[in-house]
This record gives sequence, C-alpha cells and structure tokens, in this order.
Amino acid sequence: MTGALLRKTLRETWVLLAVISVFIVGFEIIFVWAVSSFAKELTDIWFKFPFLKKLIAALAGADLASDVTITTLMSLGLAHPLLYAATWAFILTLCTRVILAEIDRGTADLLLTLPVSRTRLFSTVTLVWISVGAVLCVMPWIGIRCGRQMFTKAHDIDLAILWLPIANLYALYIAIGCLTLAISTFLTRRGVAIGITLGILMLSFLLNFVVTLVPAAKPWSWTGLLDYYKPLECIRAHELPWPNILALLGFSLVAWLIGLMQFRRRDIPAS
Repeated sequence: MTGALLRKTLRETWVLLAVISVFIVGFEIIFVWAVSSFAKELTDIWFKFPFLKKLIAALAGADLASDVTITTLMSLGLAHPLLYAATWAFILTLCTRVILAEIDRGTADLLLTLPVSRTRLFSTVTLVWISVGAVLCVMPWIGIRCGRQMFTKAHDIDLAILWLPIANLYALYIAIGCLTLAISTFLTRRGVAIGITLGILMLSFLLNFVVTLVPAAKPWSWTGLLDYYKPLECIRAHELPWPNILALLGFSLVAWLIGLMQFRRRDIPAS
C-alpha cells in the first residue's frame, strides 16, 4: 500500500516538477547570459547608487562591494525572486496535498479508509516531496552549467563552488516544506493554508530588505527563514554554512513533528 501511495503522489507531481524545472533552467541560462555580457555595466550602475547597492546586497545576502567575480554574481541568480516564486509554488502545491486537497475534493474519507496508518501516509508524502525537491534544487546549477557551456564569456564560472549554495537552498526548501505541512494539518481549506504560508514567506523576504535598509531591525533578522539562506557567503567562504543549514534542519524537524502529531489526531470534516 505504501508503494501505491508513492506512485499516486509521484503521478500527481511529475508534470508540475517538469514545468517548474524547465522554467528554472531557462531562467538561469538567461541570467548567465545577462551577467556574462553586461557584468561590468551592471556593477558600475549598482555601485554608483548607494540605495540600489543596498537592495542588491539584500538580495545576495551580503555586500557585493568587494571581491566581485562572475561566480559571485551567480549568487544573485540563486536568490532571485523568480527562483523563489517557482520553488515556493512547487512546495506549496505539493505539500498541501497531504490532506487539504483531499478535503477540498471530498475524498479525504476514502483516502483514510485505506489500510494504511496516518503516520505512514504523512511519511510517504514527505518522502516524495523531499526526494523530488532534491531534483528541483539542482535545476539552478544545471541552468548555470548550460549557460556556461553556451556563452564564451561565462567560462570562468566555478561550477564546483556553486554546489555549496545549492545545498543551502535544499535546506531552505525542506524548511519551507515542513512549515507548509504543519500549517496544513491545522486547517480545512487548501487556499487558506497556501495564503498563510505564502504570507509568512513574503514577510521573511521583506524582512531581508528591511534589515539592510534599517540596521535597527537587525536583531529581528533571525525570525525570517531567508536569513538562513546566504548564497553569496557560501561562495566567498568556499564552505557550507553549517550553522544556517543546521538551524533550517532543526526548524524542519520541529515543524514536521508538529504536523505529524496534529495530522494523526485531527478530525476530518464531512464536507
């Protein structure tokens, strides 16, 4: 029965995974072309205007004022709002299928009458979105690799170093997924769960900019998930940001356990 659940969830997921993956790869190829073609012009513009420089620093997660290379500029493509939008859409769509989509369709009672425990159902769906998430998070690296092969000026990109922010991105993906699962188990409508989770993520995204523009807000930066995703710092340090990754994974474990306990004991409405 677990195998049947795995196949069912994968069958409902592969089309969305393919579409989002193609979008991410295409975006990163275009980004590599833009940066490799206009890197000097872009950095000249950024550094002439302090306010714009701060916005770029907020996006990259660190100040680009020094040690600017085409590889460090790739961090902007790994923290771009379009990349966030694509990955968040995938996570929110997939993780709210645990039970909320079944309630919306009126099939939750049928699903839960199958000879499988709620714990196994929850764990099986978790296994699927964590596994396909690994594929999804590699897509930015594949896009950058393709762009590097296609454009002569991009041959200096260090692909080996870019695996470090990809690992950080995957930890962020897991944290957002577990947060979505936890929120979903307390609600009965999929749209509400997506709205609440997306609101939390948007607040985290906004907090990154506020902290950059208003230093007094720095003590609150730890409350946002995006504060633990620093692609530029990974590239510059040439090492994984283990404190950030462990913080994201710790948050993920707590959120997942809360979601599991709530899912096991919750009542399923008749309609």
